[in-house]
Amino acid sequence: MNCSENLSFSCSRGQGRPTVRASLTRNAASNWIALGVNVAVAYILTPVVIAHVGHTGYGIWILVGSIVGYCGLLHLGVSSGVMCYVARSAGRSDYRATNETVSSALGMFCTMSFVVAAVSFFLSEPLAHVFEVPAEDTETFVNVVRLLGAAVAVELVSSLFQVIMRAHERFLAANCAVIAVNVLRAGSVMSLLYLGWGLEGVAWSQLFAAGAALCLNGMMCRLFVPQVCFLLSLMSRHAARRLCVYGSITTVIAVLDLLRLQAPSVIIGKGIGLSAVGVYGIAALLVQYMVRVVVSAMGVMTPRFAALDASGERETLKRLFLHCLLISGAITFWLAAVLITFGGRFIALWVGHGFLEAGPALVVLTIGHSFAVCQNIGIGTMYALSKHHWYAVASCIETVLGIMLSIALVFDYGIVGAAIGMCVPMVLVRGLAQPVYMCRLLGLRLSQYYAQFLPGLLIGLSVVPVVSWVCESCFCVDRVAYVGGEIAAAGIVAALVLWPVLGRARQAWAVPTASRIGA
Repeated sequence: MNCSENLSFSCSRGQGRPTVRASLTRNAASNWIALGVNVAVAYILTPVVIAHVGHTGYGIWILVGSIVGYCGLLHLGVSSGVMCYVARSAGRSDYRATNETVSSALGMFCTMSFVVAAVSFFLSEPLAHVFEVPAEDTETFVNVVRLLGAAVAVELVSSLFQVIMRAHERFLAANCAVIAVNVLRAGSVMSLLYLGWGLEGVAWSQLFAAGAALCLNGMMCRLFVPQVCFLLSLMSRHAARRLCVYGSITTVIAVLDLLRLQAPSVIIGKGIGLSAVGVYGIAALLVQYMVRVVVSAMGVMTPRFAALDASGERETLKRLFLHCLLISGAITFWLAAVLITFGGRFIALWVGHGFLEAGPALVVLTIGHSFAVCQNIGIGTMYALSKHHWYAVASCIETVLGIMLSIALVFDYGIVGAAIGMCVPMVLVRGLAQPVYMCRLLGLRLSQYYAQFLPGLLIGLSVVPVVSWVCESCFCVDRVAYVGGEIAAAGIVAALVLWPVLGRARQAWAVPTASRIGA
C-alpha cells in the first residue's frame, strides 16, 4: 500500500472504533532501560573523559554543552505540539490530520537545523572571548562549539521521528533506537580519546552519533508507524501556525527550564572558575539522572492523557493522575534519599576525592529538585490539556528569582550558594503553587493531592538511612560495588514496603487500555 492509499484508508476509518493502547508499564520499563544504558555509559565515560582532558577540559565541555544546549530549545516547542496533536488525531484514527501535522513540522525542523548550525559556527569565536578561555584552549573551544552545534542541528530532525513514535505510544521501538545510538556514541568517544583526539574527539563522536540517530530513527518510524507519511502537498500553514502557537509557550518553558539547569554553570564559570564548573557539573549530573528516572516513567502519560481528554474520559484521567502522583512520589523520595545518603561516598569512589566539594551541592540540589520532580506528572497533564501557560508564568518567576539568588550567593558560598539560589524558588513554586493550580484544573482536593506523596516520603526518610547504617556497621568497605549493594538493598526493602500501598496504581499501569475514541 503506497502513501496516498494509506492516507485514504486511514481517513476513512470509523471514528468510533476502539483503540487499544500499549501497556504503560511496558512503556515506562523501556524508558528506564534506555535511561539505565545512558547512566551506565555516563558512569563509564565520565572518568575516562576527565582523565584524558583534565579538570579544565571537562569544565570547557560542561560550559560548551550548556551554551549549545540552548540552540536545541528551538525544536522543543514544535515537538510538544506534535506530541499533543498527533496523539489526539491518531486516537481518532484521523491520519490525514496527523500527516498534515508531521509534514509541516518537518519543514520547520529543517529550517531550525540550518539556523542552529549557522549560529554555532559564527558565534564560536566571540563566545571564547566572552568566557575568557585561555589562549592555549581557544582553538579547542571554538572547534567544540561548532561540532556540537552541527550535532544539535542533525538531532533536531532526528527528534521528530522519536516524537512521532512516542505520540503513538511506540516507546519500545523509540527506546531501542536510543539505546543503539548511546552504545555507538560511547564506543566512538572512547576510541577517539585513546587515539589522542582529546576534547575535539568527544565532539566529533557526538556529531557521528547524531547522524546515526537520524538514519535509525527514520527507519524505525517507517517500520512501526507506517501510516505516517511526509508529503510536500500536506504541508499546511494552518498546521504550522497551530504548532507555533502551542509551541511558543512550550519554547518559553524549555528556555526557562534549561536556564535553571545550566545558569549555575555559567555563573560559577564567571564567578569562580572553569574547574569549579566541573565540580558542580558532577553534582548536577547525578541530580539530572534522578529527574530523568521519574520523567522517564511519567513521560509515557502525556499521549495517554491527551487521548483521554480528546475522548471526554475526564474521570478516568483524574484517577490515573492520582495513581501517577503516588508512583512518582514513591520513586522520587526513594531516589532523593539514596543521593543524600550515598552521594558523597559515590562521588569520591567514582571520579576521585578532587570532586568531594560536589557533595554539599548534591544535597542541596537533591532536596530542591525533589519538590519539582515528584509533581512532574502535573506538567505532562498541562501539556496534554493545552493548559501549560500557567507553567510558563510560574517558570519565569522561579527562574528569575533563582538566577538573582545564585549570583548573590555564589561569591560568598561558592557552588553551594549557586545551588541554594536555584533551589529556594523551586521549592516555593513547585511545592506550594503548582498543587493549588492542578487541584483547580482537575477538580481535586488539596489534601487528596498531597496525601499521594506521604508513603514515598516516609519510606525514603526511614528505610534508606536505616539500611545504610546497618550495611556500614556490618561491612565498612568503601568500594563502588559495596555502595551499589547498599543501594540495591535499600531498594529491595523499600519495594517490599511500598508494594501493597501501590497495588491499585500498579493495576492501572499494567493493563493496556481499550478506549473508544471519538465515539
